[in-house]
Amino acid sequence: MKALPNEEGWRFERKFLLNPEIGKLWEARLKLHPAHYHQPFPPRQVNSLYFEGLDFRTTVAQRQGSTRRHKLRLRWYGPAKGLVAAPVLEVKQKRGDLGRKLRFPLSPITMGPGVPSRRLFAILEKAGLPAEILEEARGLPLQSFNTYWRRYYALSGGSIRVTVDSELKVAWPRVGGGPPARWAHVAGMVVELKYPDQLHDIGSQALQGLDLQLVQNSKFLSGIASWLE
Repeated sequence: MKALPNEEGWRFERKFLLNPEIGKLWEARLKLHPAHYHQPFPPRQVNSLYFEGLDFRTTVAQRQGSTRRHKLRLRWYGPAKGLVAAPVLEVKQKRGDLGRKLRFPLSPITMGPGVPSRRLFAILEKAGLPAEILEEARGLPLQSFNTYWRRYYALSGGSIRVTVDSELKVAWPRVGGGPPARWAHVAGMVVELKYPDQLHDIGSQALQGLDLQLVQNSKFLSGIASWLE
């Protein structure tokens, strides 16, 4: 059976990096913002396994400011280890400041201290993925695992969303099993503002007055830098 993606529409995505020393204070200010943000979901742990070539082509494209790029990742929520009931293969696409995700639900998998790569690729083979996505995943090793704590804030019925990510840890998985060779802790908090194109006038001003500086931030890139330190 062919997998049908849960496709998100294109939306503006703007990322900001906060010093951890002021992060909690900034978040307290967000809660008091006159726009009256609400929390549509409870906080949760987010886990991602990234597929990346040995030449780090995706990473290089982002560093060089390529306006059209994409990356593959396995994502799940909750504990990083144990039974993952609802893993998803995501294709994250970027077109300048716009981004979207194609999401392909997968069968459950048990994650241990290492990455059960054979089991994972067997699940991908049986998931009915589009041929080009399956072929790309086959040719890319699993290069990075990251996990972090995410909190959600929203406006306009959830159409304008702010996420705050903290406690980011990164490891290079040992393919086939075994614990990661080393964990790296990434300092700072990542704030991301997301909104659809039709709400650009409102969305672009959603964090006005909160003293944020736009950066080109990637948890995958931050993980590489921290792991190499």
